[in-house]
Amino acid sequence: MIYVCTKCGYRVEADKQPDLCAMCYAAKHHMIPEKEQPKEQGEAKDKAQSGSLA
Repeated sequence: MIYVCTKCGYRVEADKQPDLCAMCYAAKHHMIPEKEQPKEQGEAKDKAQSGSLA
């Protein structure tokens, strides 16, 4: 599972919730599980963003 620090945005893959953020030393409650997006939605979003830039 991937955990994300809500203070600095650091991402870490771990089996259990880390006690501290390795980058900013934020407490355990700042390390939250990352929400996974289905690949289809993520790809559609990337295509829409790249199309508007061209």
